[in-house]
Amino acid sequence: MTSRLAIGAIRAANGWRACYDLVFVDPYHSYECSSSDLTAAFTLLRPGGIMVIHDCNPPNMLIAMPTFHEGEWCGVTYWAFIDFVLRRWDAGFLTVDTDSGCGVIYKQPIRNLESRAARAALRHLAESWRTVRDDDTARFDFFDRHRRDLLNLKSVDEFLAG
Repeated sequence: MTSRLAIGAIRAANGWRACYDLVFVDPYHSYECSSSDLTAAFTLLRPGGIMVIHDCNPPNMLIAMPTFHEGEWCGVTYWAFIDFVLRRWDAGFLTVDTDSGCGVIYKQPIRNLESRAARAALRHLAESWRTVRDDDTARFDFFDRHRRDLLNLKSVDEFLAG
């Protein structure tokens, strides 16, 4: 499945230059689509731009299944979001704890946003994440135990105050 966002990024790679200040990403919630949409959206952002990603904090495993099912479904956008932000050191991120999690990615170096100790703790968490990310049950259990740190989860009030 190729999204309009991915098509836009392909155009950008072929010389069509559109840089946006804000890109909202609400992908089809499979890993592949979410991952490709995050990558495509990031290429369309100007330096200093912001991406907002829907459904990054599923409340339970039932709605965080990798395959579509009728009813409420966040899929595994959270998995793609975590993989994306943990492998990038040219972006800062947080997730607002509202509407199944609204991820926010800032296209700028995080060295300005976090201390050395915070980056070291995130690197350690990333290593542990990589050991469980391919197992549906272990991945969600790990996510559920560490969601605050993996997502840099903020309440709406914390986000508005920050």
